[in-house]
Amino acid sequence: MNIIVVGFGKVGEAIVRLLSAEKHDITVVDIQQSLAANAEQLDVAFCTGNGGRADVLREAGCASADLLIAVTGVDELNILVCSIGKMLGAHDTIARVRNPDYSSQINEIKKHVGIDMAINPEMAATGEMLRILRFPSAMTVDIFAKGAVEIVGHRLKEGSVLDSVPLCDLKKKYPAKVLLCAVERDGEVYIPTGNFVLKSGDRISVVAPRAEIEKFFKATGTFNKRRIKSVMIVGGSRIGFYLSSELVRYGIDVTLIESDAKKCEELTEVLPKQVKLYHGDGSSSDVLNEYDIHGHDAFVALTGMDEENMVLGMYAARQGTFNKVIAKVNRQTFLSMVKNTETETYVSPKLICANQIVQYVRAKHNSLGSNVETLHTIVDGKVEALEFIVKEGSACIGIPLKDLPIRSGMLVACITRKGTVMSPGGNDTIEAGDNVIIVTKIKGLNDLDDILK
Repeated sequence: MNIIVVGFGKVGEAIVRLLSAEKHDITVVDIQQSLAANAEQLDVAFCTGNGGRADVLREAGCASADLLIAVTGVDELNILVCSIGKMLGAHDTIARVRNPDYSSQINEIKKHVGIDMAINPEMAATGEMLRILRFPSAMTVDIFAKGAVEIVGHRLKEGSVLDSVPLCDLKKKYPAKVLLCAVERDGEVYIPTGNFVLKSGDRISVVAPRAEIEKFFKATGTFNKRRIKSVMIVGGSRIGFYLSSELVRYGIDVTLIESDAKKCEELTEVLPKQVKLYHGDGSSSDVLNEYDIHGHDAFVALTGMDEENMVLGMYAARQGTFNKVIAKVNRQTFLSMVKNTETETYVSPKLICANQIVQYVRAKHNSLGSNVETLHTIVDGKVEALEFIVKEGSACIGIPLKDLPIRSGMLVACITRKGTVMSPGGNDTIEAGDNVIIVTKIKGLNDLDDILK
């Protein structure tokens, strides 16, 4: 596909990095000429200029673009870029729109301006954090089949009852209908077979409906029974606003600490009255103690600095009083550095946004086949979990999985058929209309038939 990306900041670079790895023709547009060197490293074209100008978009090749993605730091500019791009001939447009005022009327904006998809990284990250806070036993929670199926990440602690257990024995020992679809151990990732033996310290990814995953965690003694009733948040960013507002809707008490006095005044006007908002330096242990850090069930670090969030997360985790600690970290290099620390749960709005766009691109790239319905990267981006809707004519239909010539590194993790979720065995088949989840270390699947040799 011929893709133009306007805005080469953190989100833009993450999108370009993922899409360029999938061999799309990409042109980056940004007003800062100094960023051309970064584009050159990714082997993509660079056009210097204001993406809100028609002449700049023409020069970038907008007339023949399959997709125009506007991810500058200004919502209004992103909307304008998509509107002009559509008039110039761009087939599809995607805009990053983050302002809560615009988000509330985004459907009207899309209809009248010419935006095919609007993305809000902060709102998407809020959804991920909500899922984790409502299921504190999990490190990560990704949803498929419109919420009927989840892939939950969990680390086996020292002394786990699963230590030294082969996967083929799990169903004998524990009644829950779950499938372990990925395991990370000492930096290596495995798509495990039945002979794989688990060890303490493994990071496992479990796929099943939520009820079955909870049953499995209860049976293995790893289920956190304490429901989260109160959350302390440091950082009144957009995510801080979104998360506080959503938590209150679920009846959860929220304490929000923000260091900027002006931002505190603004938040006072828009936050639900139930949120306890305080002005103070949330990186100070004295301030955290003053506002009763130990009296909360969960702690979330959402300042504008990755480094500060990492330190706050580790500090909170060491207090030993929280059901869940979450830190926002955008930089990929930091995510690899903080792995295996006490916090364990890190959320990256930038990567969530990039994954949403990759999912959209793959679905458009193969509109006649078994489309990519949902895409999540798991295990720190080393593994992809993709949901396909199976269409008539797929070469996978009707053949028992044990006889299907599936490529190495691929796993049929789950099949949903007419509302019934199956953890598939060798005698099960894939049929037209099914939702099928594939877990793989091989990147770039566009169609279900790509799993075949």
